[in-house]
Amino acid sequence: YVNYPLGILAVFCCFFIIRGDHEIELRDLKNA
Repeated sequence: YVNYPLGILAVFCCFFIIRGDHEIELRDLKNA
């Protein structure tokens, strides 16, 4: 039961990191 929540948190962390990178790229494209 301990590894299950940790796995979900890891997935969410990776998702937000990837999403954040895309948002930064979009901002750079808009500024350019």
